[in-house]
Amino acid sequence: MEINENNKKTNNVHSQRECSIAHSQKEYAIKNFLKRTFSNGNCAKKKVKGGILTSIGFILSPFSWWNDLFVNIPLAYAFAFAFALINKDLFLPMMIIGYWITNVVGIMMMHYGIIDIVSKDGKSQKYTRKNLVKDFILSIAYTILVVVMVLSGLITFPIFA
Repeated sequence: MEINENNKKTNNVHSQRECSIAHSQKEYAIKNFLKRTFSNGNCAKKKVKGGILTSIGFILSPFSWWNDLFVNIPLAYAFAFAFALINKDLFLPMMIIGYWITNVVGIMMMHYGIIDIVSKDGKSQKYTRKNLVKDFILSIAYTILVVVMVLSGLITFPIFA
């Protein structure tokens, strides 16, 4: 009976040591990864900034399937609403422009953010005119859907009684 209890205690001590060693190895691996990734302080800030820009840009961009319903259309609607208070005929054109703005800004933010994340020397590349044209064309394609929604009556100017 005593031998079994001693074996249990010994096995328990060994398993605690193994867990401690495994934990130390994981901790070392994480620290080593972070050290390699963020070896330069400015570079680390740039990567964090890039991650934030990319995340916000993804939410605004047309690349997430849910963003239009919950983010872009409400932002474009608020943009159009402000102009429609001046003249109701401005609602549709301003809705389109607001939608374009949210999509293009989202794509640009993703572009800048990803460049900050992947650049090794911490230097950003320029956002070229060619990139802007591509982003604008993509935004126009997604805008057709919003125009169809407004013209079909799915999105309307609110009527206050």
